[in-house]
Amino acid sequence: MDQDDQVANRAITQTHALVANMVRWAVSQSMTGTDDLDVSQSTHVISQMNLVSSHFLDRCLSAYFNRFLAALPITHRATFNIRTTNAPLLLSMIAVGSLCLQSDDARRLGDSIWRLANTAVSSSWQELIKIKGDFDSCQGLALVTTVLLVQIYATASTDPELKNSAVVAQPLGFRCARLAGMFDIQTPPQAETISPEFKALEGQALTDSWYKWSARETQQRTLLGLYLMDAQVCSLFDAAPSVRHTLSQLPPVCTDAAFYAPTAEAWRKVMVDEDGSYGSPYRGPLSTLYSCNPTSGPLRRSITSGFTVAALLDGIYCLVVEQRDLPLSLRNEEMSSLIDRLDRFRNDFLLNDKPEIDIPALAMKWHTTSISLLELWLPTGIALKENAESINKWFSTPQGRRAVLHANAIRQVVDTMPFSAISTPRIQTPVCTYHAGYIMMLWLKSHMCAKGAGNWDLDHEVDWQRLGSIGQVISQRDLVTAVEGGGPETFVNEGGTTSLRGKKFDATGISALISALTTFGGTWPAARTMTNQLIAMSYA
Repeated sequence: MDQDDQVANRAITQTHALVANMVRWAVSQSMTGTDDLDVSQSTHVISQMNLVSSHFLDRCLSAYFNRFLAALPITHRATFNIRTTNAPLLLSMIAVGSLCLQSDDARRLGDSIWRLANTAVSSSWQELIKIKGDFDSCQGLALVTTVLLVQIYATASTDPELKNSAVVAQPLGFRCARLAGMFDIQTPPQAETISPEFKALEGQALTDSWYKWSARETQQRTLLGLYLMDAQVCSLFDAAPSVRHTLSQLPPVCTDAAFYAPTAEAWRKVMVDEDGSYGSPYRGPLSTLYSCNPTSGPLRRSITSGFTVAALLDGIYCLVVEQRDLPLSLRNEEMSSLIDRLDRFRNDFLLNDKPEIDIPALAMKWHTTSISLLELWLPTGIALKENAESINKWFSTPQGRRAVLHANAIRQVVDTMPFSAISTPRIQTPVCTYHAGYIMMLWLKSHMCAKGAGNWDLDHEVDWQRLGSIGQVISQRDLVTAVEGGGPETFVNEGGTTSLRGKKFDATGISALISALTTFGGTWPAARTMTNQLIAMSYA
């Protein structure tokens, strides 16, 4: 056995000891009270945790680093040290990793481990927020990361208790981050990372510089992850955003090449090759996107990571969600600017082939956001329901029929999605897939799907540039274009039937969406519930 294996084995043994200590601590906490429910839950935790082995913990941590971080890269793997990681953070990482094992037994154990981490956060956050790592720029980083991972696990669960905790904890991460001063982070001057002194660093000095940089980068990505999860909770539970995403002043996230550099030497080479450039601050491109100033140039020139790009789109989604509670007249005032922002995002990020940008996942979120924008035309307090009156009213409008095109575009993305993206999806992907299937099933239930002289073939891709704002903001010019141009323009404005693969479109047309959701359910259990809902709709 070589030295690395010995170190790994000692680390796993220590992890198992930490879990055992956390079990004893959680039990002692609950036994101090008289709540029979707490005692019962603790007894259940004991019975479950007796089944935890070092091998299971090893598999969970491996899955966290090898699979989960590919979907949400918030932990710097190269500098992560299990021996200096506090127990609640380690437990939350193990719980999230258990999701990627895709087995019911792993999920049951994951639930028990999640409860320990969640108990630690809820009962001891005042102590945890004071913890500061050797290279951290402020206190509380481990706590906020734990809160983020605990919330991610809860949103993926089918357990009502866990799902409710995700909504309750929605603003908690932001509150803890502010109390710890995490938002005061500053990007180092560009000259600092391309100076002769930086290039001359050797040995421990270079390693320390790398560790300090990675701690700052982890802090930035954890904060950005809070924004992503805020949007995720909004889409899952119809909740309002807990913060204004447009006001974020986070420094930029580094390039993927710098983040994934395996050694200090490799990291320095990337930083020197990139001239220490971090791109523009998060607020910079987001503010530019909101201003829709065509003279500012493509935003992709100033954004260096796909992680930031995903946060930008979630920021637009949350801005759309914020309009839901406004009267219809006030929503109309914002509609045009929201359309412009979505159009600019598509032009800047979805029409290029930058390798660090996950185009399929972003396209699905873009279409889902577009559907949410179209739903703003519904009167205040009216939502799409599974009853004939509301469904027929919706699809008798250009907005409803354009929503069908966006839902079908998501189906087309899923049809061509590689297995690797399906087996470990981005956290937003299952919700987008379900939303598409829900809209298409509602379309089938409406009387409008059988009305109209024309037919739109759902195999065809829509030229969104050509379609423009038809169905979003309708003008006389749009109507003229639709009559003259035909195609999706005519379908949106005048209605018609739909077909797929040469046959009339029916419930079998969303089989790819149901199949994908079934596979998503292996990692994100909540997708199983979504699958069952779509199947039930198809038989109703």
